[in-house]
Amino acid sequence: MSETAGAHVRRRRRILRTCFALALAVVAVLLLLPSDELPDTGIWDKFEHALTFAVLALLGTAAFPERRHNWWLAFGLIGFGATCEILQTWVPGRSVSFADGLANAIGVLVTIVAVALFRKWTKPH
Repeated sequence: MSETAGAHVRRRRRILRTCFALALAVVAVLLLLPSDELPDTGIWDKFEHALTFAVLALLGTAAFPERRHNWWLAFGLIGFGATCEILQTWVPGRSVSFADGLANAIGVLVTIVAVALFRKWTKPH
């Protein structure tokens, strides 16, 4: 890989990691807003959770593309979701929801598996 190509890869990775960090911050704020301040999307709550965490997992796999990072990313995102659920105990109008945590985990795991399979099937031989 040329020096210019290497610099391009590093810059792209830095941008993706910044986007991932910003997305985590936005999701944390949304998960910890009082219930009366939440935007109404008209989408089923559990699907919102799964989709949100699927997008986080997709951004995370792009920001940390090495295969060994996938399961650490999954563990971290599931932990992040569980921590936010627990913190909702102290947020007005919010409460801990095992179902929300499960939806978060499903979104993460489905995405991590899908990305791993996609990478396996599209890997040059």
